[in-house]
Amino acid sequence: MKILLIQPEYKDTWAAPPIGLGYIASVLEQADHKVVLSDYTLQPISMVAFKVQLAVCKPDLIGVSLMVRALPYVKKLIQNIKEVGDYPIVIGGPQPTIAPEFTFNYTGADFAVFGEGELTIVELADFLSAGRKDYGSIQGLIYKQDNKTVINNPRDFIKDLNVLSFPAWDYIAPLKYNLQPVLTPIKEKPISPIITTRGCPYKCNYCGGSIMWKRSFRMRSAANIVDEIELLRDKFGVKQIFLSDDNFTLQKNHAVAMCREILSRKIKIPWACPNGIRVDKVDDELFGLMREAGCYLVSLGIESGSQEILDRAKKQLDLSQVEETVKLAKKHKILTYGFFIVGLLGETKKTIRQTIEFAKKLPLDRAWFNVLVPYPGTEVFDLYAQGKSYDEIDWAGVDTTTGMITKGIKYEDLNAEDMVYWQRRALKEFYLARPSRIFSVLRSMSTGSIKTLTKTSFFKHWVKHKNE
Repeated sequence: MKILLIQPEYKDTWAAPPIGLGYIASVLEQADHKVVLSDYTLQPISMVAFKVQLAVCKPDLIGVSLMVRALPYVKKLIQNIKEVGDYPIVIGGPQPTIAPEFTFNYTGADFAVFGEGELTIVELADFLSAGRKDYGSIQGLIYKQDNKTVINNPRDFIKDLNVLSFPAWDYIAPLKYNLQPVLTPIKEKPISPIITTRGCPYKCNYCGGSIMWKRSFRMRSAANIVDEIELLRDKFGVKQIFLSDDNFTLQKNHAVAMCREILSRKIKIPWACPNGIRVDKVDDELFGLMREAGCYLVSLGIESGSQEILDRAKKQLDLSQVEETVKLAKKHKILTYGFFIVGLLGETKKTIRQTIEFAKKLPLDRAWFNVLVPYPGTEVFDLYAQGKSYDEIDWAGVDTTTGMITKGIKYEDLNAEDMVYWQRRALKEFYLARPSRIFSVLRSMSTGSIKTLTKTSFFKHWVKHKNE
């Protein structure tokens, strides 16, 4: 059957290849289905033009990947699809996994896949192709029966990630994308993200990862990873790799094996860990090997300079380890980018000041201070919602650079507007504390990175309130 896969449009500062849809396209083609993939983050489309495209494509099934920010857009998209014809529509991705029943009913889709989607989507496509409607046997699927929402049993995670083919990179060729995270230095272009692991066993109460992956953790083999790197280099001209793992260094033997595989094949390609690694899951030996294998930057999930706030966030991190890790990276000439969050549970003006002072004294090359966003499914969201229904929340406003929906959380001496103020102040103090940081950032900024920064909600708020 012919399947149209859609990456919906949502406001962001830069576009990255949708690897999740790439994996879905790959398994569907292996199962002899024809795939058309449209990425509207790359090329936004009006609803009028979309209806024309849909009439020309005439798919047998439409699959939509869904993150929380895209909820209102996807609801509107599905309404427009139904106006054109009775196409079966399935949604999948992080949002249907962390809030399955709400997301399914809110969007008006015919099906929703929750959890890992590769096996479920193939089974659904096979059923539809065969005209079968006994959907109850498809694990990880939600559907309607007699006007009632039916949620099937969850599907077990894929134990061996090596059985999956690489994402269908022909549809999401890296050359099309401006992969430029805020203030992240770039060595070469084009850049491609890859995923070497899935999941994270930690239970930070502000992170949706533990809900998405049920605290599981699985790894691809080193040979499988480096095979994909070679494919991206040789076929798609990729000159740099971003590891998009939630926690690349969680298992040291995994990171070591990948580095040694890169070295044994004499691959000369720079790579970075921009998504963040745990401060306590790297050491001198591993940093040395990573640098030798081409790593030039790691982002570190520090989050707060207050041990009390970290403990309340269930981060399971001892702040005394942070400075040593940053110094070890510096020893091996790996750039460090510290990630912090303003507005974690229990935050006060005092704890924010502790975070700012802690960040300033660290020998970090860069830092970014996000404002807390309470993602659905997390403990933080449950406290935020306080009886609100999902429909009352401005999902399009979910933005870590300004924390648009943080206003529902009650703090001792802070409010939502204070969070944005303290974010601006934290960034200003961090970079002014050591002007060398500013010069380092400026030297590494390309036209693309400048555009990325100016598109952030943070930048727009800063311009508006720059005299504060």
